[in-house]
Amino acid sequence: MSRKSLSRTTAEAIGPLVVPLVTKVAIPIAIESLRRGKFDSDRFYKEARESLADGYKKSRPQLEDLKDELSDRGTDLYDDLRKKGAEFLEDLADRGSKVADDWMERTRPRRRFGWGKLLLVLGIAGVGIALLTRE
Repeated sequence: MSRKSLSRTTAEAIGPLVVPLVTKVAIPIAIESLRRGKFDSDRFYKEARESLADGYKKSRPQLEDLKDELSDRGTDLYDDLRKKGAEFLEDLADRGSKVADDWMERTRPRRRFGWGKLLLVLGIAGVGIALLTRE
């Protein structure tokens, strides 16, 4: 069973191919065949070739300017990317060193108050006081 409509993505994909084909080829062929009755493919090919050649000659200086502009933009983009990459690496290094310092602080032995030692001293003092006060 065939579908009666195209999906949106299919239409978006083939649109740039179909529209110029229809406007530059199909419509002129239809108009000329209506005007003259019979389509002369050789003459149409010759006219289309001349038209394309003229368009190419007119656009050639613009292409050179565009090439220079794109080259300049590419250079600027490359420089910006290098700067941002260097900044990103510095940021990663700073964050990595902060994490490493935090881990090192967690692994270092801490000086704690010696509750065991205090209890031992109090026990010995208590035994000493008990022995001295005993008569």
